[in-house]
Amino acid sequence: MDFWGTVLVLFRRWYITGTAFALAIAGMALAYVSIPTEYVSGATLIITKPTSPAEGNPLLDFDKGLNLTASILVAALQTPESLAELGVSPDEDPTFTINNGSPNPELLVQTPFLFITGTSTRPAEATAMVRRVADKVVRELVRQQQLVKAPRASYLTISVIAPPSAPLPEKAGKSRAAVITLAVGGIAGVFAGFAAESLAVARRTRRLRKVDVASAA
Repeated sequence: MDFWGTVLVLFRRWYITGTAFALAIAGMALAYVSIPTEYVSGATLIITKPTSPAEGNPLLDFDKGLNLTASILVAALQTPESLAELGVSPDEDPTFTINNGSPNPELLVQTPFLFITGTSTRPAEATAMVRRVADKVVRELVRQQQLVKAPRASYLTISVIAPPSAPLPEKAGKSRAAVITLAVGGIAGVFAGFAAESLAVARRTRRLRKVDVASAA
């Protein structure tokens, strides 16, 4: 069936396709309203070396530089114990992400930076999550250096480049869900229109056959 044939079918079965499209629009609005708005806050940290020359810290001897230390910290904050300490709930509200320039820590991006993002449906909690993660990063870096028995004078430290930002609404998820709902509803309306057309054609064909049989008798 060509384009205009499809349009003709949709218009001929307007009472079905129109109802389906209206329901799709209502579903889109419901999806947009029912999904809570998420708020996002972020901060940027940097790992810094000691100002005076110091030896005996294995974390300073990696071939990949400070970015490998950043990757270690990222991995340490993803453990179940760390997530529980930071207050990440099972439904992931609030939650956070942390990376050193790439969401894939295996890439070992050459950067000493750590980027933290907190997400929650409660604006204040998004910012609070970023603060908790930043504090945890500082403690974890100290713990890692204690584990390798690095001299205190050789310790790497964390500096805050960008403090936790004011939480901003993130509506991309709501919009995506609304568009998907509308698209599914629209497709369902098209199929419903063609199904109604097929049933009507089948009934018409049966009536014509009955008329032909009666005429032949």
